[in-house]
Amino acid sequence: MPRLRRVRYTSCSILNRFWRHSTRKSRTSWLCIRTPIRPSGNPLREQYNRKIAEQDNLGKTLRAKQKTVREQHAPNVAQMAMWRDLQTLLACKQNILEIRSKEKENMGENILIL
Repeated sequence: MPRLRRVRYTSCSILNRFWRHSTRKSRTSWLCIRTPIRPSGNPLREQYNRKIAEQDNLGKTLRAKQKTVREQHAPNVAQMAMWRDLQTLLACKQNILEIRSKEKENMGENILIL
């Protein structure tokens, strides 16, 4: 505790000496350097307004994308159904061709046997 008081006393005495020996002009210039100068207007308000505008623009683009997705959803679903049907038809056709080729091979063997 005494050490803390000594530190406070020395720091206060240093400041008192500074104030006594400095002129009024230098004191005011020192204070001006210490205090930040605020720009005109409210920077926080400008920053928030800028962020709000960015989010509004982002929302507009997302709504436009959502609209195109909604418009293209039904045709895309129909195209996927047609593709699945085409795949099943091709698989059936391939099975039929395999069966026919096996039957032809068996017929040739049967003809040779008889």
